[in-house]
Amino acid sequence: MTKGMSKEDYIAKIKENILIGMNLPKCRECEHMELALETIIEKSNELLDDLDALNLKEFTERMLSRMDKARYCAIDCKFCYAAVAYHIFRKAFPEIEKPEIPYYKSA
Repeated sequence: MTKGMSKEDYIAKIKENILIGMNLPKCRECEHMELALETIIEKSNELLDDLDALNLKEFTERMLSRMDKARYCAIDCKFCYAAVAYHIFRKAFPEIEKPEIPYYKSA
């Protein structure tokens, strides 16, 4: 973890970036956001003894349920809230296997 940041700080930043993104229609319709949320949920399952991870998983599941039908495959936004949230997730939970999230599901 980055010096000076606690796991709680990281989780707050993850939630902040997800919430900002979920308030933007283009993010709610982006496969990149959908995949980031799905990956956070999946990887949180590896941390079932961690109450912070469980709380984050429940939050992320609620956000995933708010997604609209995906219309975009990572449309090269100048700032990607999904990518930032997932990057912070990887820092908050260094003990999990760290797969890169794909940019889109279909080729």
